[in-house]
Amino acid sequence: MDKRIYPKSPIVGVGVIIFNKKGEILLIKRNKPPFKGYMSIPGGKVELGETLKDAAKREVKEECGINVRVMDLIYIAENIQKDKEGKVKYHYVLLDFWGITENQEVIPQEEEIGDWAWVKKEELEKYTLWEKTLELIEKGYKEYRNYIQKEN
Repeated sequence: MDKRIYPKSPIVGVGVIIFNKKGEILLIKRNKPPFKGYMSIPGGKVELGETLKDAAKREVKEECGINVRVMDLIYIAENIQKDKEGKVKYHYVLLDFWGITENQEVIPQEEEIGDWAWVKKEELEKYTLWEKTLELIEKGYKEYRNYIQKEN
């Protein structure tokens, strides 16, 4: 059984900052803790025997119904939250990539995602984001811009 609340050990998760052809970033609204109600990037738990990139592709497909070309690892974050008694309620090690999709149409898994949007970088401040999500989007955007410049 998957024990994400009060785990016995840290949970490894992956995320992907996804850019479309217009350079917009895909944000999803989380329906589950620990960041329920926040806008975030798609991602989830790495399964046993799965590579990080394969996990990232699978999670994006499961959550959003789109295929993504996962590029480079750009960010590592930890999310450790304790309860009032000081016990670890959540402990995630998060490895984030950036990627590109040809798909614009998102088909969200409603259990996981409450809403979604393709967002221009300049519009990010309109959304409720975890501070580390903003940091990693900045890094992802730089990688994306460098990639586009090399391709042109």
